[in-house]
Amino acid sequence: MSHFFIYSKVCSPSEYTRQICRNLNLNLIDITEASTIEFGFDGCDAIDFDLNVLKSNGGIHTFEKEYAYKAEKYIIISPPERLKASLNPNVQLCLEVVSPSVDSVLFAAKQLGLKAELRPDSAVASYARTPLGNYLIDYYCESWQDIKK
Repeated sequence: MSHFFIYSKVCSPSEYTRQICRNLNLNLIDITEASTIEFGFDGCDAIDFDLNVLKSNGGIHTFEKEYAYKAEKYIIISPPERLKASLNPNVQLCLEVVSPSVDSVLFAAKQLGLKAELRPDSAVASYARTPLGNYLIDYYCESWQDIKK
């Protein structure tokens, strides 16, 4: 027996996910067309028992924040092996940073004792950019125990 779920509206910050939705003929809308989203789903690269998460690899953080803000229910999906007592120090924390702020953000990271580096682009000899043209800065720490700092 097949079960079909009918969604009146579907949206996603991910280009890849939006293309899958189009291929499935789902009613895909732009986030600007919605004042609220019933359910928001997102993944993470590391999560601890206190529900702190590291968002690291996607690079669409500004868009993800917009979707989370509009979601009535926001659900983080993660494989069980990523859930640990403390955040994995081998997973970086990534920030999306506007160009004029890069030097200030790198300096602030140094003051906090974090290793920070602009993410290189894997396709060209440049730095990685988000769809909005912003830089990605990866932060590394020996321990994320004091992540709120």
